[in-house]
Amino acid sequence: MGGTGIIGRDGLNERQRMFCAEYFKDMNVVAACKRAGYTGTDVSLRVQGSRLLKIPAVKKQIAVYRERTMRKVSLSRRVILEQLYFALTRKIKDLVDTDGKPLPVSELPDSCQSIIDGLEVTEHTDAEGNTTVTTKYKLTPHAVAREQALKHKGLFAAEKHEVDMVGRIDIGDLMTGSDEPEKLRLEAKVIEPEEQ
Repeated sequence: MGGTGIIGRDGLNERQRMFCAEYFKDMNVVAACKRAGYTGTDVSLRVQGSRLLKIPAVKKQIAVYRERTMRKVSLSRRVILEQLYFALTRKIKDLVDTDGKPLPVSELPDSCQSIIDGLEVTEHTDAEGNTTVTTKYKLTPHAVAREQALKHKGLFAAEKHEVDMVGRIDIGDLMTGSDEPEKLRLEAKVIEPEEQ
């Protein structure tokens, strides 16, 4: 019922362990069985995979993979929210020196570096041979950061549109208002194909 080999401390043999790893990639029982080295028809592999998924040690190993992935996702979410926070709360003084000139990127705080969407550095040499270096930062726009923060907090709902269409339509006079502002209903007249 589960391949060959020595049972490890986790209660799985090597093939079962491989099945767990492969199953977690795409949650496809048949494909995971094939990639783990089980053989047979798709039907027999589906049965084999179903049996494997009932083994407590297999369930536990898949749960371990799920937990590891969730930790990574949680970390990513935390980092993204921190960057969003920095985009909303940035201060121009964090980006410039005491003379008001932009700091080199290497001297910017990490929080400021994360909100720079682009950088343009130009050099200009005048007739006397003096070179002036100009640095321009393209920052994440406040408006975009605010909108994303509001969406994250559920305070800004995306527009919802409801569309019912059948057949070919004439898009000339489609939109009509609705008594419900959150619903936009499109009405169209069906145009029959012209006879040739």
